[in-house]
Amino acid sequence: MKKLLIILTTTVLTLSACAPSQPVSTSGQDVSTLVALTLEPITPALSITTVQVEGLPVSFNNITFSIPLELNANAASSSSTDVEFPYINPSNGPMPEHVVFKLSNYPAAGDAKIMVFKASDYAAYGQQDAVTALTAGQDTAQPLPDALLYGKIYAQPKPVQFQNGHGVRYLYEPDVAIAPITDQDLFYYYEGVTNDGAYFVSAVLHLHTTFLVPDGNKDTVTPPDGIPFNWGPDLDYAKYKTDVIQKLNDTPADNYTPSLSVLDKMISSLLVSKQ
Repeated sequence: MKKLLIILTTTVLTLSACAPSQPVSTSGQDVSTLVALTLEPITPALSITTVQVEGLPVSFNNITFSIPLELNANAASSSSTDVEFPYINPSNGPMPEHVVFKLSNYPAAGDAKIMVFKASDYAAYGQQDAVTALTAGQDTAQPLPDALLYGKIYAQPKPVQFQNGHGVRYLYEPDVAIAPITDQDLFYYYEGVTNDGAYFVSAVLHLHTTFLVPDGNKDTVTPPDGIPFNWGPDLDYAKYKTDVIQKLNDTPADNYTPSLSVLDKMISSLLVSKQ
C-alpha cells in the first residue's frame, strides 16, 4: 500500500510539472479537484461562497441578490449620487455615483435600501476609517470599533458574510436631540466590503417593534411592554438608553418585523462582481 501511494504521488507531481501553464476552468469542479489540478493554493480573500435563497432574484449591472419570499417585496434599481446614511459629509455635495436598490411593498414603513459603492470612492468621501476597519476584519470584533458605529444606539450586532464579502449588521437610531427612541426611527444597518476590497456595501432597512413608542410626540402613550421616557427635569437619559438597548438585545430576531434573520439571509445572497 505504501509503495502504491508513493507511485501515485510521483505521477501527479510529474504530470503537474509537465502540464502547460494555462488557466484552469472551475466549471463543474469542486475546490479539492481544482487544487489537485493546479497544485496552487486558493486565495481565501477572493473566494465566493454560493448562497441559495428562495425568493425574487434581483440583478443590476454587476450586482445580484435575492429578496426572500418572507419579505414579499420588490426592488427598483438605479444609479445615484444622492447623499446616503450616515450623512457624515453633506458639505462635500453629492456622493460618488453608486447603485441603489430601493425595496417596495416592504413590511415596515420607512426606508428600505441596499447601496453599493466603489470602496475607494466611499473612503474618499469621508469614510476611510470604516473602509479600513472592514478591510482589516474588525466587523467581527466585540464591542464594535467606533469606526463602524453610527447613531445614538446600537444593538443586536452580528457579522454577516455575503457571497464574496463580509461585514456587520446592527440596529441603530440616527443621532437626534434628547428624545424617546422610537419605532419610526429604528433601522437595521449593514456595512460590508467585498473580499478584494473593491466595493463597499451598505443597507438601511426600517424595522418595526411592539415595545417602542411609535413617534417622539410627548403625548404618545408608551406600549405596555415598553420603556417609559421621562419628560421631566429628572430624566436619566443614559439609563433610559441602556434600558432600551438591553430590551432590543433581549428581543428574539424573529420578533422584529421583518425578522432580522430574513434580512440577514437577503444580505448573505449578495454578489458584487468586478466590472
